[in-house]
Amino acid sequence: MREPLVRPCKAAAGDKVAVLSPSFAAPALAPQVHDQAMTQVRHLRAHGPTLEAFTFRNPFPAPDQPGSTTRTDDDWLCPA
Repeated sequence: MREPLVRPCKAAAGDKVAVLSPSFAAPALAPQVHDQAMTQVRHLRAHGPTLEAFTFRNPFPAPDQPGSTTRTDDDWLCPA
């Protein structure tokens, strides 16, 4: 028989938080990916869900849908 899931208390300012990824993205192997992820986590904690850093609990409309705030600068596009 499985044990019931335990829901931890909500983190408060000053708490230490572990960031886990379901995929392998070790900082030594892909430092840019790790830095980007940590930047988004810091942004999310500082500003809450936004287009730059969001949670699946708070969805945003697709860029072509009403209510969307699409970015107009080209710096965020993939250079490939």
